[in-house]
Amino acid sequence: MTSYPEFHMATGEKFIDIGANLTDKVFRGVYRGRSRHPDDFSAVLTRAWNVGMQKIIVTAGSYSDACEAIELCNTDERLFTTVGCHPTRCLEMNTAPFAYAQQLETMIRENKKKVVAVGECGLDYDREHFCPRDVQRKQFDVQLRLASLVKLPLFLHCRAAQSDFIDALKRAQIESFRDQPMQGVVHTFDGSWMHAEQLIQMGLYLGINGCSLKTEDELSVSMFCFVCLNPSCRLMKIATVRMPVCTYICMYLHVYINLCTYFIQPVSSISIVR
Repeated sequence: MTSYPEFHMATGEKFIDIGANLTDKVFRGVYRGRSRHPDDFSAVLTRAWNVGMQKIIVTAGSYSDACEAIELCNTDERLFTTVGCHPTRCLEMNTAPFAYAQQLETMIRENKKKVVAVGECGLDYDREHFCPRDVQRKQFDVQLRLASLVKLPLFLHCRAAQSDFIDALKRAQIESFRDQPMQGVVHTFDGSWMHAEQLIQMGLYLGINGCSLKTEDELSVSMFCFVCLNPSCRLMKIATVRMPVCTYICMYLHVYINLCTYFIQPVSSISIVR
């Protein structure tokens, strides 16, 4: 198995990470509220730049996350961020939805050079103990409209809610995106091949990481996307930069479809090294 440093040295391949949780306190050595090791954030970024990482998009899951992410991104011209509200955190948006959405829009417009997508937004029915699905659906619709207003792609999240998720996107295409294409990526995709086909036909990208490959069925769906649905421009490989899952993804893809690693890695568009 070729390591990323060896791969980069051999090919000169360059990468963009589209979903990095760089505001997570683990990068400062803090795990579950306790300091476990010295802050190694700079070392993490240095390793990424050294193996061909060109840009990193920080994932924001709330207004406060986005404030922190923008402050971080202003320290390096290669760092960018999303702005939005994660489905599991939509209760905080639901208390004053209009004011919250306005805050998000203002932040986006005031930081145009750093904000590159609306999100992370979507539906998560696996974790309704954080936020009930009716609230999630309502605030997802709000953020879809926001993306159309600010003309930015979407960084999308979906867990155990594929039908409602796709229905919401289809409504948004009719109601909010009539005069412009709806663009974005469904990160950590773990739906069926039929859902994958629908999303790709809508013009969206699919992101896979270790969570997309937990079962044989999920692996076969990823392979369907990889082989049959024009993956060279519609399939992205994502890491949340907490573990080297991309290495394992390449290994699984290699074993499953018997393709050489050097073919797999350039075709999958997005990588990160931790």
